[in-house]
Amino acid sequence: MENQSNNTEPQIPLRASGIAASMLVVRQAPVERPDSVEDASRLKSIAENEARSWRLTNEKSSHKALKKKWYNASRVINSALDQSRELTGADDSAVFGGSDLRVNARLLEAAIADTRELSLAARQLPEVLVRDNQVITRAYAAVAAYLRAVDWKFHDETFVAFISTVQGSDPLRIRELWVLKPLMQLVLLGEIGSFLSAQTSAAAGKNAGGPQTLEYRSPLDAFVDCMRALEGAPWRAIFERLSGVDHILRDDPSGAYSRMDLESRNLYLHVIHQLGAASKIEEPEIARRAVALARAARQDTVSHPRLRDRRSHVGYYLIGEGRRPLERQIHFRPTFAERVQRAVLASPDVYYFLGIELVVFAVIAFLLIGVRSPVSAIAGFALLFLPATEAAWGVMNQLTSFVLPPRVLPKLDFSEGIPPDCSTLVVVPTLSLNESYVRRMVRELEIRFLANRDAHLYFALLTDAPDSQFPTDQSDELVSLCSVLIEELNRKYGGEGVSPFFLFHRFRSFNPSEGSWMGWERKRGKLLDLNELLRGGEDNFPVKVGDLSVLATIAYVITLDSDTQLPRGAARRLVGTLAHPLNRAVVSSRTNTVVEGYGMLQPIVGISVQSASRSLLANIYSGQTGLDLYTHANGPLPGPLWRGELCRQGNLRS
Repeated sequence: MENQSNNTEPQIPLRASGIAASMLVVRQAPVERPDSVEDASRLKSIAENEARSWRLTNEKSSHKALKKKWYNASRVINSALDQSRELTGADDSAVFGGSDLRVNARLLEAAIADTRELSLAARQLPEVLVRDNQVITRAYAAVAAYLRAVDWKFHDETFVAFISTVQGSDPLRIRELWVLKPLMQLVLLGEIGSFLSAQTSAAAGKNAGGPQTLEYRSPLDAFVDCMRALEGAPWRAIFERLSGVDHILRDDPSGAYSRMDLESRNLYLHVIHQLGAASKIEEPEIARRAVALARAARQDTVSHPRLRDRRSHVGYYLIGEGRRPLERQIHFRPTFAERVQRAVLASPDVYYFLGIELVVFAVIAFLLIGVRSPVSAIAGFALLFLPATEAAWGVMNQLTSFVLPPRVLPKLDFSEGIPPDCSTLVVVPTLSLNESYVRRMVRELEIRFLANRDAHLYFALLTDAPDSQFPTDQSDELVSLCSVLIEELNRKYGGEGVSPFFLFHRFRSFNPSEGSWMGWERKRGKLLDLNELLRGGEDNFPVKVGDLSVLATIAYVITLDSDTQLPRGAARRLVGTLAHPLNRAVVSSRTNTVVEGYGMLQPIVGISVQSASRSLLANIYSGQTGLDLYTHANGPLPGPLWRGELCRQGNLRS
């Protein structure tokens, strides 16, 4: 092969089976944004004509065509990538700079992986009959038309404009919007695969006499550049701009929907998709009716303020107790699985305890089948009752987890900061054992602060002296040390007069049952005393360090064990969860109990390798450290842009 010294373009070797090698050039070009009025008008015209040419059909066959497109494209592209690696690995002189198939390999392989299961999702998407009488998924037809119209130069503004025009008369469903990106990836993979196949066939005919260099600059480089532009696009904003349902829900009378995080908004959209799939009402209309119900509840000025906020939130009618009225309005038809879940939730005690009894007697009856003697049967029943009961508990727990998957609690988005009315105090109840332990507790409190810095997030140590036979001893001197260390932290981080750190210490009291001097009720007592102090009641902390004027503003308390960390951002997510209208506690004035919402949340706690190795006992009870076993309890939450790309169900860890 002749070396072309005047060609500065990087080249990529490509070899077909039994065919001499060809060279492939891939160039990266900046994505241009058509700003002219003519371009915008042309795109709008193309989108309108494209949408008018479609005819909705009830056929469900396009998923097979999508699967075939993916298979053909992935086979050709993977073959080309393998052959490119073969040549460049064998001959270093075949490596031409940084823009070759190997550089784009991860991009192409990621796109192939992302679209692998796309045909399964297409089974539930509307299909249309296009001009050539071909049945294809409507969303696929839309993105393919867009890419052709912009000459494979993707830009989020032109994409939003084009798709908005397409769905002008018939809005795309939520699930269609979720798969717009992977569908575009599939279109590009198909074009790349077709191009490689065509060029390889052409090279086979020309290279019968020996190797020849071919430069494939266009349109392959345009396909790759377009695919790269997809990866860098702001898909969150694109989805929200295209989703008509999202726009409707933002009229939530309580104003909470627009302040929720992406995961929670996606949860609501998923519920509306489910309601629309099981009724004859379109998704936008379902959203409007939910907003109308919330708006009607907003007019109620008699009920408890938190009850009014709860019922005037659109989520109350999507995932809360108000869903039944909405279902009646849209003539919702629950599936068999949903009917079973509702029957279980209607009588949970009957389901659980009656189920245990039935399993116990079924197990015993099975084991004693064939026993003729009454005495043997009674003895066998007595011996088998306890192990059968233990087995029945396990069976019912597994069955309950299968029938009732866990639900995700909606959250307000406090990623930019906790608001003043949600000021939170993070407290660590502990003992002042010795000087090194006190210094470690203060240092770890500082670490938690650095991982969760916020103007309205405060950190405190709740301390007691160890149990003793005397009311005072030498360990009381550690209180002064702890006070000094906390004051040093406040001087170090307390800018503009703010003191983020506190110390609350109690003296011992005599416990007759224990026969010793100790902190009242130990950890539980410290938390009760702190709650009383925050409510403006009795003060049982004779030693206090920090700006006490802040205590009147505290709305929430996060309690951590002394060996429990607070990962970055976890505090804001916890507070955002409890501050959501559906989760805020509604306390009955008659019984003084929480009747709606939650007064306490217990987040998932992961066990680190370091904590498990501190002692043999910790190692035995820590399970498989390094693996988050608790995530097995989490149900799947569909991501808004395919395979949970935008938001995955994050676990709150304290």
